[in-house]
Amino acid sequence: MGFRILLITFILSILGFASLPYLTINYKPKKEDNKIRVTVNMDNTSPRQMEEDVISILEGAFSQINELKNINSFSYYNSGEVELEFDVNANKVQKKFEVMMMIRQVYHLLPKHCSYPTISRYNPNFIQNELLSISLNKPNYAEEIKEEISKLKGINKIEIQGERDSVYVIKYHKDLLDQYGLSLKDIKNKISSNFKNDHLGKVNYEASIYKVNVGHNLSRIKDLAALEIYRKGYQIIRLGDVSSINLEQKRLDHLFRINGENTIYLNIYTQKKANEIEVSDAVRKKLETLRSQYNIKLVIESDSSKLIKKEIDKLLKRSSLAIVILFLFSWLVYQKVKVIIILMTSLIVNSAVLLLLVNIFQIDINIYTIVGISISIGFIIDNFIISINSLEQKNEKVNFVLFITSLTTIITLLFVLLLPEEERKGIEDFSIIISLNLLISLIVSCFFIPYFSQLLKIKKVKTPLKSKRQSVVLKYYFQHGIDFLYKKKVYLFLILIFTFGIPNFKIPYKNEIAKNTIFTSHEISKVEKLFGGLITAFLKKEKISTVDNDLQDKLVIVMTPPFGTTLTTLDSVTRRLENLLHSHQSSIEKVKTNIDLEQSKVELTFSKNIAESVPFMIKQEVISYSKLNKQTNFDIYGFGKSFTNNNNIIPLTFYFSLKGFNLNDLNTISDSIENILTKNKKIYKLNMFSSGNWWDNSTKKEKLKISINEHFNSYEVFNEIQKYSPLLHYNSILIDNEYFDYSFENKDAEAFTTYQLSQLNFNNYPLKSIIKLKKETTENKIKKSNRNYIRNISLSYKSKYKIAVSKLTQIVENINANLPIGYSLTFEKEEYSKLSYHQKIFIVLIVVIIYMFCAILFESFYQPLIIISIIPISFIGVFFVFTNFNFKFDEGGFASLILLGGISVNSSIYIIDAFNNLKGINSRNKTFVSLLIKFKPILLTIISTIVGMIPFLLYEDNFWYSLAIGTISGLISSILGVVIMIPICLKMLRY
Repeated sequence: MGFRILLITFILSILGFASLPYLTINYKPKKEDNKIRVTVNMDNTSPRQMEEDVISILEGAFSQINELKNINSFSYYNSGEVELEFDVNANKVQKKFEVMMMIRQVYHLLPKHCSYPTISRYNPNFIQNELLSISLNKPNYAEEIKEEISKLKGINKIEIQGERDSVYVIKYHKDLLDQYGLSLKDIKNKISSNFKNDHLGKVNYEASIYKVNVGHNLSRIKDLAALEIYRKGYQIIRLGDVSSINLEQKRLDHLFRINGENTIYLNIYTQKKANEIEVSDAVRKKLETLRSQYNIKLVIESDSSKLIKKEIDKLLKRSSLAIVILFLFSWLVYQKVKVIIILMTSLIVNSAVLLLLVNIFQIDINIYTIVGISISIGFIIDNFIISINSLEQKNEKVNFVLFITSLTTIITLLFVLLLPEEERKGIEDFSIIISLNLLISLIVSCFFIPYFSQLLKIKKVKTPLKSKRQSVVLKYYFQHGIDFLYKKKVYLFLILIFTFGIPNFKIPYKNEIAKNTIFTSHEISKVEKLFGGLITAFLKKEKISTVDNDLQDKLVIVMTPPFGTTLTTLDSVTRRLENLLHSHQSSIEKVKTNIDLEQSKVELTFSKNIAESVPFMIKQEVISYSKLNKQTNFDIYGFGKSFTNNNNIIPLTFYFSLKGFNLNDLNTISDSIENILTKNKKIYKLNMFSSGNWWDNSTKKEKLKISINEHFNSYEVFNEIQKYSPLLHYNSILIDNEYFDYSFENKDAEAFTTYQLSQLNFNNYPLKSIIKLKKETTENKIKKSNRNYIRNISLSYKSKYKIAVSKLTQIVENINANLPIGYSLTFEKEEYSKLSYHQKIFIVLIVVIIYMFCAILFESFYQPLIIISIIPISFIGVFFVFTNFNFKFDEGGFASLILLGGISVNSSIYIIDAFNNLKGINSRNKTFVSLLIKFKPILLTIISTIVGMIPFLLYEDNFWYSLAIGTISGLISSILGVVIMIPICLKMLRY
């Protein structure tokens, strides 16, 4: 039997290492999307009109579909989008069919000039993931490069960003159109009817079926100019008579530059199952060929495969260091070469089988699975140590104990899958890979190690006489110490309770809204300090701002111009800044510029071998430049505190969400809230149409609003006004077997003013009597969530964070007290130290599940209480460290609580199992003997787990660093629980 198991293990190990080249390696997890997106276009439409005439109708139809979890919509200028999120287990193909049927049923209710809604959904095999971003200094080679790279295996698509395509601009003479009684719509219809392709049917030719289309193919642009658009008797008016047709570049809406040179970007996306490292290496080789072939400058601006390579490199370093330390520690404890051989061989076998199962179950290797593998090395060596220790002691029940401890940890980790999808991102892969590794280590410990130990002839360890004498002395002091603490157990339990604290401790307090409450906030603060303990201090800890910390290696300048500024003007301001930076070109490695119609962003990357003071000196020069350009708002981040030239106040931005079911009422409420907030002198940079992102520091979105008299057709009036402005949307036309975009433009559009607009006539009425012009704040999109309108609001507050949060919270409470039913203002506070509601429930659920599981296995209601008492004791260490030291509690900190929920109880399980197996000994001696028997393996496993975490402290990565800090501090505090609490609890329960 033993030979067969060893042979099977050897074969599986060979297969595991052979499957290594077939791993799917990505930087971040790729999950199948359970969303369906419906997009629709309608020219010459505002967000308000798009929402009322199109999006609301589609939402009403889609809301009838079963298994619909959430429905969100976005209405833009000339387009809209409805996002449908279904339950995880919903049949995506069936839901797509139901959406198509709903569209077909309501399409006749949509405006005639509205496009047919299109459906899109992520293909699970082709989920887009940006791998590389490449900058190119010669745009005319972009298409050739795109075509060459697209041929490589694993490439999904390539987007060209910043490219200016050619377009035929038809510049018409408005006066000539009026003279012949023509409109722009007549020209559009003529072009559409003369150059559209018509489907006639199908023909069978030479055993093949072909479609037959009839269309018009222009061979010269003159053919378009010769298009007849008007005929009256012998008078024929052609398109060229009332317009000029020229091939021009499309209007600029973005500018990209690197070190002052105009640049375009090629963004490369990979397929879901592609190995990003292999694809990146292939693209890099191809770029080397293309550089020499076209003599161009191709620079890789970003490469996600470099990040995964970096993480793999860290994994190898961390794992190697952890393994070396663990084996040195094991050598010091056992001082046997055979034990080290068993540990090393078992680890190799475990790793090989893991590789095999990862390929079989098609588990992606990403940053979360990598850290999971690295961390689980300590856990699986724990199982190996317990197995080897039990073999030395000839303990036949080792499999039962290992089964309990491993299964407890696995169940705890897999319960992460019950969390909401947005809260288990990353942690899901992390938990699955550790659970799989633990399951493999359980099988290796129970089957491979016993037979491999027989092969190496591991003998039972005899306890020397000196050790027995030491045990007698230790027993005396230990029992007397436990007896003393047992007498003071009430005080001991009170100390533990007050140290841990009363979770979710809330008392109603007096404020301007609630008059009938008991305590003031100051009185509550005193009570929380007395009874709240570490958990209250932990949950109420002020957030740690990460904006500046994330930009300490770069200097970022964001310039936001005033309303009405053109792209050319903003570009000139940016050019002057670039010229200022040019004098420091020896210190600056790269100046990356991105300009759009809203703002200009300049990002500086510095050379490695410069003095530390240089970036700060350059930042001061940029600040001085910003003070000379007061009309443009400058926000500067990185290398010290952030800066803005808006009253020279450091930005401290907060975000709010206003929700309601009626858009008109929501706008009215928004105006009243704006009036309240603007009266507060501490508030500045108020944006009632924020995108909800920290980098959105732009001022209000201002536009020219045209109000049309209700007695006139708004669509016809809008078409009349539009004749005097460029039409930025494009149609296509086939010329010489190649499609070209074309657009219309009034030849005097650029010189047209609002005064001229007010002097126009419409149907013999002065246009100024029909419309009203007003420059006001508006929004570029209308957002809805589950049929409720959402308005994002951002503002900056002149105060420290804690004071600002307190004051703004009070303002929000006062506003909500006066809002009508169905409307609410939410303060979107970013407090990284707090656990979400689902996470708190999840931790409680873990404790309950462990109790039930242990109650079944030990057939007792009391012993599982002793086991789970170690969990809050281990949490004390976590709360203490994150409350009293400047560590950021993020997903890694939450993952450490999950790990501690599973591994902290293992020690108590070992002791209680040994306690139950001792026969013929009084309870007072049984407690000591059971602790003495298991203390060595328990100490070894705890230390090995801590040692396995130490390499993660060498790299201050947010997730991994907080995970290691939380786990180590929790395990250290759990040792006190094992040594003190378990014996007292066993004695108290009279076992």
